[in-house]
Amino acid sequence: QNRKDKPPEMDAFHSKPNNDISLEKMLRLSHLSDNVRVHISKVYAVLASTLLCCAFGAYAQIVFRIGGQTQFLPFIASIGILLWLGLESDKTNYVKRISLVSLFGFFQGLTIGPLIGLAITVDSSIVVTAALTTATVFTCFSLSALLSSGKRSYLYLGGMLSSGLSVMLLLSLLQFIFPSISGAVFSINLYGGLILFLGYILYDTQVMVIKAEAGDPDFVWHSLELFLDFIAVFVRILIILMRNSKKN
Repeated sequence: QNRKDKPPEMDAFHSKPNNDISLEKMLRLSHLSDNVRVHISKVYAVLASTLLCCAFGAYAQIVFRIGGQTQFLPFIASIGILLWLGLESDKTNYVKRISLVSLFGFFQGLTIGPLIGLAITVDSSIVVTAALTTATVFTCFSLSALLSSGKRSYLYLGGMLSSGLSVMLLLSLLQFIFPSISGAVFSINLYGGLILFLGYILYDTQVMVIKAEAGDPDFVWHSLELFLDFIAVFVRILIILMRNSKKN
């Protein structure tokens, strides 16, 4: 039987699958421009270095007690660096800005050091589990935002996330007026905050891509936003694991 006598659906059945959209091409972020991909690589490079500085800060706090146990001074220093970075007019002095972000990461490590030290006394494996879980979740959510077929598919989360954050802040203020609800507020901030900042990973990652496409070159600030999301998720996962460990 000649090929021309075969029904068209047979040709479709025997045709080779379309390999234009492959996992390999998706992971290369081929749907993004070269400039955006370079921007993203810089963002995650600075994020990695900031996380290392944060780990060093936590180690310094636990071993050498730098920053004390109150966390007040490192917290104030972190706020000062954030204001410095946000208000600085020269956004292209990347050496200075990366140095400030690294210092911010160190102070954040000092801030969460007492919590990590407490977790170590409960079970030393909790910190490793929390770090690996956070890294895995962060990677999955970031890839979901980067590989999304719609470049603005997660931007609708912005309004809901802002509202959720406002509710959490309001509840935190109410617990000072009504101490009896402090336990419930803590649980809401813990589990609700975890969901909230997982959403912020999606949102901030996609906003980073859109700003890069629009010509915003400030990869340092974009990495800082993702760093704050990472730390917020890590702290909550660490506390949840500590609570579960104490129950057992």
